[in-house]
Amino acid sequence: MLRRLCCVVIAAILFCSQSWSWGGSTHKVINKEAVKHLPSSLRLFSNNTQWISDHSVDADNRKGSDPTEGTKHYIDIEDYAEFKTGTLPHDINVLIAKYGLGTVTSIGVVPWATVWSLDSLTQTLRRGDSTRALQFAADLGHYVGDAHQPLHVTSNYDGAQTGNNGIHSRYESTMLGTSYNYLNQVTVTQQEVHFIPKPIDFAFDYITHGNGLVDSILQADSYAKATAGGSTSGSVYYAALWGKTGAMTKAQIQDATVDLACLWYTAAVNAGLISLTSVSSAGELQPRFELLQNYPNPFNPTTTISFSLGSISNVTVKIYNLLGQEVETLVSGNRSAGIFRVQWKATGVASGIYLCRMQAGSYVETRKLILIK
Repeated sequence: MLRRLCCVVIAAILFCSQSWSWGGSTHKVINKEAVKHLPSSLRLFSNNTQWISDHSVDADNRKGSDPTEGTKHYIDIEDYAEFKTGTLPHDINVLIAKYGLGTVTSIGVVPWATVWSLDSLTQTLRRGDSTRALQFAADLGHYVGDAHQPLHVTSNYDGAQTGNNGIHSRYESTMLGTSYNYLNQVTVTQQEVHFIPKPIDFAFDYITHGNGLVDSILQADSYAKATAGGSTSGSVYYAALWGKTGAMTKAQIQDATVDLACLWYTAAVNAGLISLTSVSSAGELQPRFELLQNYPNPFNPTTTISFSLGSISNVTVKIYNLLGQEVETLVSGNRSAGIFRVQWKATGVASGIYLCRMQAGSYVETRKLILIK
């Protein structure tokens, strides 16, 4: 029985492992730019920024020699029925007990690979093993980067289900790579880092956010193909593809650097290299109360709303129409300090302008949302 199970797992890995990844240049940018968000006291990262960047692709390079590596780079999350109902367990052991190791492995394990690397980084930092710590930091960056690429978190990863065959490499490699190099238009700005109390939930949060962007990429591909007279190559096609996906791609890369920095920071805190109290007293980077503009906007029918909390708060995020009538409550209850994302699926709601209002204690902020059907 054990031998048969092992064969199933190996077969699943070889069959389902994806060769795609953010282009090497994008991974290097994510790892390098993530360092700028960290407190200056974490010198292991700032003193080795180039090394962390250069080794951001090591995880991809291991795919040829390590048969377990490939499935660490993605998750076909819609393959779990619970994802559609919002009840997907985050504990991999629960999923294995229900679906079997082979199925869970073939669907992809990037959220857990992220936590495994985070745990290894924490332990090596605690032991003072800087060499291995840097390797795990680089690998962690790779998995975080992949999970922020929307086509790494969907079963329709190459557009085969919607007639967008080949979109994966066109979007992440050709458009951003040396052929057209739209990556040069990405600028990462410094943001605040915060401690992540539940890393696995954090990973699923940004994975869910990325999955909500898949349709936008597929629609952009169809638009670019039509613009280019039916072609999916050439400067006309890629200019149109970037025109539709550029803002989203910039936001995803920015978020990847911040989320990675937060996980590095969390490892340092858990390893005892830095304390939350000392960071606070030093006046360094701390989370703040903020409601960000939704993306995409305008949208149809789903958009993502991000907000951050500077401390544990009772928070509400609600949608109103222009008459001041409540349309839907997206968030209500206590939340810890941190960055959160929630989706609004505006099904059954008429086109028009809506208001998103966040209240957390004395903080109140409103953003305008535009629904176009």
